[in-house]
Amino acid sequence: MFKSIIQKVLTSMLAILGFGGCEWFGNESVMYGEPRADYKLLGEVKDGQDKPIEGIRVVFSPNPEQPVSNDTLYSDSNGCFSSDYTMVSLPDEALVMFEDVDSDAHGGTFASKTLDKDGYSVTRVKKGDGSWYQGAFNIKADVTLDRE
Repeated sequence: MFKSIIQKVLTSMLAILGFGGCEWFGNESVMYGEPRADYKLLGEVKDGQDKPIEGIRVVFSPNPEQPVSNDTLYSDSNGCFSSDYTMVSLPDEALVMFEDVDSDAHGGTFASKTLDKDGYSVTRVKKGDGSWYQGAFNIKADVTLDRE
């Protein structure tokens, strides 16, 4: 009887600590964690004459409901920008926002523009490992800004 009580207490303690979920089902074990993937945001900012625009603020917002996750980049002298991210997934609500923050410093003032999922492309560049890692993707966000 004493052995039965100890087994029940130990089983309960292990279950509270999560060890009850470490079982085998068929040939696969149950794992804790969440899927993840690597993303690279890249693109070019140009004007209506196909000339690169330097100094455009590019804000990547994977989840507009949580702006704390936003990342801010700036286009370089070739109009290019890029940054790397690791996320669970790319939400359908992800936005890429472009804003001229230095006015006339680079050839005039340009109107802001926002790209949603229909305005950028997502391409898989590396397969996942068949487990938690889903692979690598490029988010290509090229934009042409109009002068104000």
